[in-house]
Amino acid sequence: MNSPETRRFTAKQAEFDAIRAFIDAACASLEHDERERAVLLVEELFANSVYHGYGGDSDQPVWLTIDIHSHGCRLVYEDCAAAYNPFLADEPDLDAAVPEDRPVGGLGIVFLNELSSDRSYARREGRNVIELLVKRTSITS
Repeated sequence: MNSPETRRFTAKQAEFDAIRAFIDAACASLEHDERERAVLLVEELFANSVYHGYGGDSDQPVWLTIDIHSHGCRLVYEDCAAAYNPFLADEPDLDAAVPEDRPVGGLGIVFLNELSSDRSYARREGRNVIELLVKRTSITS
């Protein structure tokens, strides 16, 4: 197993290529679909930090820690935006007609819940800290 790796990034959409490269390198031992789930989860969190948390591209930081182990990949995503627990958001009614009965957007919580397990949120030292587990599709030792 690798030891956890943490990197700091700037909250600018153009920075996501560097984030993806970090995920791809740190998660190289995972299956392709497991890596892609990690990328989608972090992309959702990052977009929310940039657009909602920081109000657009900014020099504010985000941190990503990746810890690979036999059961999968633990992601720890952090930002310094205003406190916000995404797990308290209501899931949209996916059967409702868009836009008549359901506003566009709001699917981030669906991604977080469907693509990960063992989710948690905490506010620590002025940071939003979101932890997610991307389970391996087949357990290795």
